[in-house]
Amino acid sequence: MVVIAPDARQGTGGLKGFLSRATHSLTSLSKTFTSSALSLVGVSSQYAFIASSLFIVVFFPLILEIAREGEVLNLQKLEVQELKKQGYGDQHMQQMGFAKEALFQPSVLSDKK
Repeated sequence: MVVIAPDARQGTGGLKGFLSRATHSLTSLSKTFTSSALSLVGVSSQYAFIASSLFIVVFFPLILEIAREGEVLNLQKLEVQELKKQGYGDQHMQQMGFAKEALFQPSVLSDKK
């Protein structure tokens, strides 16, 4: 709802008075809108800073660790294949410290029916 402020000169009427009051009202409305928009930008920029900092501190290292773990598992699988070619058994390699995921294929993926 737009409130038209009364003109400082009470005697002014007609088209000139209407335009004067409308201009004054729109000017005050634009100032209010501008100040509200600036405060909203200030608050949203603070939230954006908090969210980006949280991502950098918590989630980015987690993503890197998951990727690194996948690479280590792939390297262990390659090493297990080489050791199996040399004649080492699963139990011996498990005692050597290889991950079970690198030693055994999941039953879902096995060819046995």
